Amino acid sequence: MIRVTFVVAAGLALAVALPTVSAHAQAARTYVSVAGTDNAVCGINSPCRHFQAAVTATAAEGEVDALDPGAYGAFTISHAITIEGQGWAYITPVANGAAITITAGSTDKISIHGVSLNGAGVAGGTGILLNSGVLTLQNSAIRLLTTGLNVMSTHADVIGTDFIGNGTAILTNGPGIDFGVNFPYPSATTLVRLNGGNFIQNTTAFTMNNVGTNTNSTNNRLSIVLFTNSGSALTNTGGNGTLTKLTGTPNTLTYNVGVLTYGFGADEN
Repeated sequence: MIRVTFVVAAGLALAVALPTVSAHAQAARTYVSVAGTDNAVCGINSPCRHFQAAVTATAAEGEVDALDPGAYGAFTISHAITIEGQGWAYITPVANGAAITITAGSTDKISIHGVSLNGAGVAGGTGILLNSGVLTLQNSAIRLLTTGLNVMSTHADVIGTDFIGNGTAILTNGPGIDFGVNFPYPSATTLVRLNGGNFIQNTTAFTMNNVGTNTNSTNNRLSIVLFTNSGSALTNTGGNGTLTKLTGTPNTLTYNVGVLTYGFGADEN
């Protein structure tokens, strides 16, 4: 009897001494594959099937890589992260929803590279809805969507990305560059900077909502700008029905039909 009591007591003491096993830590890099299965790790030897599972398993400022061509499902981003689509990751939105929704912290940096966002007949679809966070979108394609990129009162850089056959290619909502105060960037709550890429057969290339009025004039501000010598095809020769629409008062522009062209040697965020 004494021996049995001793063994039990020792077991209890050991249980108290051992540390509690924690949940699996988020990884700096995760992976998705069409042959994967969604899990808590999304490692190179156990990739997940969908971007959402991998984003959840990835630490802030980490990266998700697509290992092979395929459709990886709509998802939401809520922290700084890089999505590497390799040029073969395909994402379709749900009806009246977005393929990628971004609701990160105001200073969180989100980088998306090499993805194809295609409406594929989905009603009311949006490619990327940027509610918060700072986005860099590179070498991607946005096609056949009601809205390609929707930027809500924050900043996005769009580099080498094509917008084809959308209702509105880029939609912004919020105050743009005030030419009378700290020109160009610090005064803009909402700003999309374009470098390279093409706009082809969109009903409207750009719609800028609520951009505000310049401090020292009656002209509208701008929330979409094009870098000089970027090579972007931003004229109606690409088959776009309308280049730029503005909402609000005074609803007039004198700056090259809504696209300001210039270049700076330094990065001004």
